[in-house]
Amino acid sequence: MTIRPLGAGALRLRNVCAAAKLDCRLVPNQEIKPTRDLIRRHLDRHGYSHIEIMPMGGGDEWSQTSVKAPAVQSVVSVYKEYGVEPAIWPRSDHRRVTANLQPRRRA
Repeated sequence: MTIRPLGAGALRLRNVCAAAKLDCRLVPNQEIKPTRDLIRRHLDRHGYSHIEIMPMGGGDEWSQTSVKAPAVQSVVSVYKEYGVEPAIWPRSDHRRVTANLQPRRRA
């Protein structure tokens, strides 16, 4: 989960309102609405029932892409063109290899 403040520059002491963008990455079989409901319940339980959750559009249910998919192969080729060997990890169930493209860390 990533939380980013919205607005320009540093906070001012006289702000009456604050806004933030919350980005949740869903794991397999996780859905948007139940996840949003869990966040709402968490906020309410901790005394933040006044915070409004406003879906900002977009957002997809979880997904995975085969490493053999043309889009993935295209991204892999760009990494390699720039001299970066991407790390492609198998899913934890080891039945399928999916792309999690990240540059390999250099020791």
